[in-house]
Amino acid sequence: MRSFVILTAALAVAFLSADAAARERAEIRCVMHLHSDYTRAGNDTLEELVVKARAAGIHAVIPTDHASASFEWTPFPFAALLSLRKEFPSIMFSSPEKYLIDIARLEKKYPDMIIIPGAEVAADYSWSGSPLSGDLIVKGWHRHMLVVGMEDPDDYRNLPAVGITGGASFEPIMFWPVFLIIAGYGFLRSRPRRGLALFLCGVVLLAGNYPFKSRRADGASASFAGKNVSRVLPTASPSDAGPYQALADYAASRGALTFWAHPEAGNNEEFRSGLPPALPPVKVRSVTEPYPEMLRSTRDYSGFAVFAEGYRIAGAPGGLWDDILLEYCDGKRPAPVWAVSELDYGGDSFGAPIDILQNVLWIEPSLARPTKKDILRAIERGSFYALWKGKSHGLRLKDFYVEGSRGSRAIFGGSVISDGRDILAHIEIESSDAVAAPVKITLIADGKVVGIIETTAPGRIRHRFSPPRQSRNNNKAGAIKGYVRFIVEAGYPDTIATNPVFYTSEAAK
Repeated sequence: MRSFVILTAALAVAFLSADAAARERAEIRCVMHLHSDYTRAGNDTLEELVVKARAAGIHAVIPTDHASASFEWTPFPFAALLSLRKEFPSIMFSSPEKYLIDIARLEKKYPDMIIIPGAEVAADYSWSGSPLSGDLIVKGWHRHMLVVGMEDPDDYRNLPAVGITGGASFEPIMFWPVFLIIAGYGFLRSRPRRGLALFLCGVVLLAGNYPFKSRRADGASASFAGKNVSRVLPTASPSDAGPYQALADYAASRGALTFWAHPEAGNNEEFRSGLPPALPPVKVRSVTEPYPEMLRSTRDYSGFAVFAEGYRIAGAPGGLWDDILLEYCDGKRPAPVWAVSELDYGGDSFGAPIDILQNVLWIEPSLARPTKKDILRAIERGSFYALWKGKSHGLRLKDFYVEGSRGSRAIFGGSVISDGRDILAHIEIESSDAVAAPVKITLIADGKVVGIIETTAPGRIRHRFSPPRQSRNNNKAGAIKGYVRFIVEAGYPDTIATNPVFYTSEAAK
């Protein structure tokens, strides 16, 4: 049964505990999903992004320029003659070597900043309509994942992504013009004109099909580690997650992290793309519907962007994220999925400061000077909370832990042991401008809201609760795994979403 507990600020004070002072830890503020002029002319340079973040008190920056930004309509079998292509600036357009060298140069110039290379990647798209009828639509082109932590230029060249042929699979059928060449050669003596026409046509078509890899108008394909993981997206099924699963698997094979970007954001824009020079430009609409269900359809990725385009459906209490976390607790997924904040920031045109959406990592105090590996390890383990702050102030967790039995305590991403009794949540909140503000804390355990606490920041609360799974199974034998997470709100947009703390309860036998 769902239990809602409404506590006033006065009641919260009753839970104050003098012996629960904040434990020492290094707090690393990280911003993710930034676009430099590698993605769009007029954006900030990589250095300008780093300087702005540094001035705002950010310690780690994860730029994620587009790996490749292009779409191509190539009607089979006339790809060489009637292809339509649109390409925008990207890492591949400039070169991954240059991108990584620029980041390495900035790391040396600003040794107090941690800069982790990343890329925003589209793994597939589909087409509908026709240039002849003027209703050509590229669908799903803005369905993106963020790949974080790849340091080798070849890893970018071999991404299973649209516009990157290095990751495309070899297609023998692309050699079909050879038959025209053979037929033309056979006719050269008996019918020279026809033979020459067939021969030249075959040569042109064969050259246009080079490098003989998948360039199909209805999807992208991918291969890595010598294995073909191609899964072409049919026009009729734009929700097929296969190419994105291939992308997540590829990133994992390279030691990188992957995050679903803006899963609840749609996109609708129009371009003019050129066919061969003799034909006029063609109008192309790009339409991408929100795709939160892709979180459920894919596995083995690191997380998703809860802020600012993932909290209404995926991150809501009882939403997709909770379903996925329960799948992990039930052993149906090998690892949990974490929630991050992403910026999609390119400069002043963003209309908000560079620190408005942050990931606040908690690092062991022994790491006096955390390295890039330490930051990636903390993100991989979920040892952080996602923050969406106002333009002038924001919330901060001064202290936080969940306490189980036998003295077990854990922060986000960790685990505690429970002997079937209530679990204790300890939360200490403050406001960055030190001004008192009303705060609402929502406790979500095992996908259900188990408490709503109304208090004031700055303030500290200690709240005991019984997770639904534990309550239902107290009289059953066997271990029970569940989780608890928290949403802290102080009025839009000031919000914190913590990553979960897991519990394992050994039920009475």
